[in-house]
Amino acid sequence: MTFLKLETYILKLGRVAKGDSASKVSSYRFQAPRSSRAGFTLVETLVALTILLIGVVGPLSVAARNVSNSVYIQNSATATFLAQEGVEAIRNLRDNDLLNSSVPGGRWPTSSPTFSSCVTLAGAPSTAVCTVDSVNRTVATCGSSCTPLARSTSAGLFYQTGCPPGDCSPTVFTRTFTLKQVSSAADHELWLTVTVSWPPERANAPARSYILRSALLRN
Repeated sequence: MTFLKLETYILKLGRVAKGDSASKVSSYRFQAPRSSRAGFTLVETLVALTILLIGVVGPLSVAARNVSNSVYIQNSATATFLAQEGVEAIRNLRDNDLLNSSVPGGRWPTSSPTFSSCVTLAGAPSTAVCTVDSVNRTVATCGSSCTPLARSTSAGLFYQTGCPPGDCSPTVFTRTFTLKQVSSAADHELWLTVTVSWPPERANAPARSYILRSALLRN
C-alpha cells in the first residue's frame, strides 16, 4: 500500500469515528440534484393539465353539439309548417281563380294572371321558381335570388312582402315553389313542389332544406 492510499484510508476512518455512517455518506453521494427534482414536478403538472383539459373539453363539445341539434330540430319543425302553409296557400289561390272565373278562355294556371309566370310546361329547358305570401295572398317570381321570409313579432305570421314596419324580424327561411306539368299527355295535372331552405346550424354542416310535393289538377 502506497503512502497516498494509506492517508486516504485514515481520513475515511476518521469520518466514521466522528459519527458519519456509511449509509449517510452514501446518501450524500447519491442525492438527486435540485434541477432534476424540479423537472420531474413540471412533467407531473403537464400531465395533470392534460387530464384536466380532456375532462373539460369533452363535455363542452358534447353540450355544443346538443345545442346545435336542438336548433336543427326547431328549424326543421318550422320549415315543415312553412312548406305545408305554402301548399295550402297555393291551393287556395287556385280555387279562388277558378271560382271567380279569373281564367277566361283558358286553363289554370297558364291563363291565370297570378300563376302564369310560375308554371313550367313539360319539356321546358328551365323551371320557373316563385314565392308565395300566404298572408297577403300574392305570388311573385324570384329572378336571380329569392328573399327570405320575415316574421311578425306580435302576430307570429310569416310574410314574403309587406310585413308591418316596426313589427318585423328577418328569418333564416327561404320558401319557394315550382309548378311543373307532369307530361304533355297528362296536361291536366301539375306537380307542385314547395321548398323551404335555411343555412346550417354549425360550420362544415350541409345546407338544410325541407321539400314537400303535391299533385294539382289544372281544372
